[in-house]
Amino acid sequence: MGLLHDLVGASAEVLIPLAVGLGWLAAVAYARTVAAPMVLTLLAPAPLVFLLIFLVLSPVSKLVLPSGEVEVSEVAILDRPPIVVLVFDELSGLSLMDGNGRINRARYPNFARLAHSAAWYRNATTVADYTERAVPALLTGDEPVEGVAPVRRHRRRARRGRGARRRGPS
Repeated sequence: MGLLHDLVGASAEVLIPLAVGLGWLAAVAYARTVAAPMVLTLLAPAPLVFLLIFLVLSPVSKLVLPSGEVEVSEVAILDRPPIVVLVFDELSGLSLMDGNGRINRARYPNFARLAHSAAWYRNATTVADYTERAVPALLTGDEPVEGVAPVRRHRRRARRGRGARRRGPS
């Protein structure tokens, strides 16, 4: 529906029948033409090709493929502080709020209960526009470095090599 909405810019009352009609036309084309099944047969391996390209040739490969030894840090936790960080990536806080800037209790009772018993930073923003850069920046306090994977050993090298500094406690 997102693609149709972007192309047509209409409401759900128009988009749903339009999507059903396009689906029906595609089914008729598949049943009555020779070209449609042939095109779909040729495109069948496309998801596997895209997955292979994504996992092997993109920067994600540094995260999902083994690359030598893994460095482990020893951490001694003396107490168990009740700290939980929830990051709702791509969830607009405005969609949860009522007209007074509070969580809409009628529509989202569980979010309202969570906000009541927790610290909620309703105006929080991030330094990056993509999840793979925004979440590591949130967790480490380091600004993302272009072309560097959000993995500890890569980030340390980038910090030393580019003069980046760490903000907050180490």
